[in-house]
Amino acid sequence: MLLSRLRLTAKHLALPTPPLISKTNLTVMSTFTLPDSEPKVPVNLTSDLNKDQLLSFPAFKTWINTLQHSLSTQQNKTHTFHSSPYKLRKIDIQSVDFFSGQRIGFIKLKTEVSNDDGEKLPGSVFLRGEVWG
Repeated sequence: MLLSRLRLTAKHLALPTPPLISKTNLTVMSTFTLPDSEPKVPVNLTSDLNKDQLLSFPAFKTWINTLQHSLSTQQNKTHTFHSSPYKLRKIDIQSVDFFSGQRIGFIKLKTEVSNDDGEKLPGSVFLRGEVWG
């Protein structure tokens, strides 16, 4: 008797209808593979930034070249991390600010840098463009 009452009660409970999501509220992100990366590094962009803009941004070019050089030094047998080297695995662009027009002012990104043992290095990066140009 109690079980049938619970079933009746449950049938009459109205579940709230989830709000409809319009296509205009969705943020579309694109992904590409960082050129010349080993292992292959996926780069997740925000909707207001494209691959060419990122790869031509001087601060990004300096940062990625410096990071890749630093990681390559682990190939040296005397390097502390030679036996289990760290690798760049992923880049997520979190936000982009533009100076007047389409000149990139700032980029905030998060990276995944880890070794095959699962040890990770912190990877939040804030890049600044040139104010005058």
